[in-house]
Amino acid sequence: TVRLTKDGTRIHVSVSQSPELDADGKVCGASTVFRDISQRRQAQAEQARLAAIVEHSSDAIVSRDMNHVVTSWNPAAEQLFGYAAEEVLGRKISLLIPPEFAGETAQKSVRNKKGERLPPHDAVRLTKPGERIDVSVSPSRIYDDSGAMVGVSLVFRDIRERKLAEAALRESEERFRVTFEHANVGMSLRDADNNFVRVNQKLCDMLGYTREELIRIKPHTLAVHDAGQERLDF
Repeated sequence: TVRLTKDGTRIHVSVSQSPELDADGKVCGASTVFRDISQRRQAQAEQARLAAIVEHSSDAIVSRDMNHVVTSWNPAAEQLFGYAAEEVLGRKISLLIPPEFAGETAQKSVRNKKGERLPPHDAVRLTKPGERIDVSVSPSRIYDDSGAMVGVSLVFRDIRERKLAEAALRESEERFRVTFEHANVGMSLRDADNNFVRVNQKLCDMLGYTREELIRIKPHTLAVHDAGQERLDF
């Protein structure tokens, strides 16, 4: 229950009452024991807050114990991997790991037990239908009240769209590189200060410079300006 202190502060207490008996065995009063449970209530409120964050997170949040057995599985994990919580709780988390990555994952587990910091990293994981998906993994150690490590919390984020965008960018850059390098005309790229940052082989052949030499030259020094003509950048 809640009680008031002298200054009006509300505090959470547990109340235990027992009757007081007189010499004849009749109830003549009561003994009341109050125990301050404010810290316990605060801890419970914090646990409830964290549970709500996990429950409603858009990231898949999974916990496993030191034997790699799954101990928690939030709704986002169900959506990402396709397993309902009751299907995966109590099972080894290795069911999410493709066989070809088992050795790499085991090494990370050993490093984790040794206390080495494991930063977030990209990985491939398996869904219930067997699809391989790209995810980022953020591991955090779980400790008990005595400070002993009792498990690991893993936050998985779906990065398939990011991977597709990166692949498209690499393909676009490769197309540009091929076009730039094999063009039948001299081509260059310059920065905001009008310095060469990239030149193709055709331009080098036209001007008789190597790439290294041409990069060090100011473009305007290569221009020829006849008398009476407007000066233009090269």
